[in-house]
Amino acid sequence: MAEENKALVAWDNFEKVEVTDHWYDVYKMPGNVYAIYEPGQIEQVISYLIIGKDKALLWDTGTGVSDIKKTAEELTDLTIYVLNSHSHFDHTGGNALFNSENIFYYDLEFAKDALTQGVPNDEIKSEVYKEALTRELPKGFDPESYCIKGKVPGIPKKAGDIIDIGNRKLEIWPSPGHSPDNIVLHDKENAILFTGDTYYPDTLYCVSPGSDLKTYAKTLRKLADEVGSYDISWLYGAHTGTAQDLNSLDIAARALESIICGAKTDFEPFSLDFINAPLRHYLFPDTGIDVLVLESEF
Repeated sequence: MAEENKALVAWDNFEKVEVTDHWYDVYKMPGNVYAIYEPGQIEQVISYLIIGKDKALLWDTGTGVSDIKKTAEELTDLTIYVLNSHSHFDHTGGNALFNSENIFYYDLEFAKDALTQGVPNDEIKSEVYKEALTRELPKGFDPESYCIKGKVPGIPKKAGDIIDIGNRKLEIWPSPGHSPDNIVLHDKENAILFTGDTYYPDTLYCVSPGSDLKTYAKTLRKLADEVGSYDISWLYGAHTGTAQDLNSLDIAARALESIICGAKTDFEPFSLDFINAPLRHYLFPDTGIDVLVLESEF
């Protein structure tokens, strides 16, 4: 929505991997990771298949418009486990394709309840109408029956827990704000921070049930400070593209902080079909950052 974020690294910098399903564009990323990208839908969701020695971890399962499990299985022969960055529909759409015992989840009731319940068609059908698409839907897909099937997750994980996928240890960090159950995943050995919806180089949203602007700002500030303590080279976000400019976390934190303290006073009234509440749209044109916030935050 804002001008192109200066932290964005263009997709053509990475090797594109051919897969059978035309819905996904897949790229081989630094650190033995595959980005499974859905560029044909307005959310531009990115899920990541992280390859270890003994198993693979699928960080998010996308919109559920197509079969992400089948695509992931084209990329590895390892057993695939799932961990969602949070429980919003565009990150959990493929969970039901996996066995519960292969699904990790962040141990909050908010997360477990949302993953178990799924999302009905009337709440998300607008996401697959022609106005939200730039690519043909998969053959046989019916927008009128589109929903996110609930799936009881099997393996609880807490903040600070390590998921060892074989010569590769991934640490869970809590990152609430966008959603109460937001987490990021730190891959220390490969210098990667998988940031989910906490940060990506596009519009940042603080508009969903349980979102909180002050908490979001504190999370971004903490991550910005912690990144300096680690040798992190990449921020793998969950929408639009990936980032390599680690200052982008500080820039995003400063943007939210300026809204909270009142230094940023100009905004545009905004609305979204799936949010039954007025919003504020804050633009930071010198940075490429923009932020959507519930009017009720003020």
